[in-house]
Amino acid sequence: VDGLIIATAARDDLLVARCIAQHVPFVLVNRGADAEGLSMVVNDDQLGTQLAVQHLVALGHRRIAHLAGPQNLSTGFVRRAGFVAAMREAGLPAGSIVNCAGYSREAGKSGCEKLFAKAPDITAIVASNDLLALGCYDALHAMNLSCPENISVIGHNDMPLMDMVSPPMTTVRIQHREMGAQAALVLLENIASPDRAPEAVVLQPAIILRKSTAQPRPAGK
Repeated sequence: VDGLIIATAARDDLLVARCIAQHVPFVLVNRGADAEGLSMVVNDDQLGTQLAVQHLVALGHRRIAHLAGPQNLSTGFVRRAGFVAAMREAGLPAGSIVNCAGYSREAGKSGCEKLFAKAPDITAIVASNDLLALGCYDALHAMNLSCPENISVIGHNDMPLMDMVSPPMTTVRIQHREMGAQAALVLLENIASPDRAPEAVVLQPAIILRKSTAQPRPAGK
């Protein structure tokens, strides 16, 4: 092939190392890697999670937990760092964190159950992606808890149909289409000019407010 757009990269990725060793033009999309000097098009994942925390703090939440994605992926690692930074900025402890083994609804349900075992008094959950947040919905339903009446939930990515679930999900929207378009442009430039300097494009996220977040219920109610 003339070049690769890689959407599956781990932070320490054998495919990325092989492309470098064999001088194959490539660009990472959505997920970055730890190696320096790589072409990539990603969203500002740390800012995205900070926007989620700031929204919950503005609603009055103080006991906020994080359902983190896999730490071998840049999205899970950076979003967790963004959560910790935002909690510190708000003067709040960031101790209620569970790392999920994968980005799936099942992992989200299991992770949510672990969160409540660690911190049963939490009032809000910031999930590292929408599938994990949907797993939170499943766990809350099984525990006879209501979202957002008992627990507010925020996802990340704004996958299709997140406005159609019950309740419609508040989430951090990343620029899916722009990410793909920019990645294609960067790859074409890398193919045309193999010696050009690597280019890192960071796109800005936005929080999309729906019905899965609300003010925390007063104690005793």
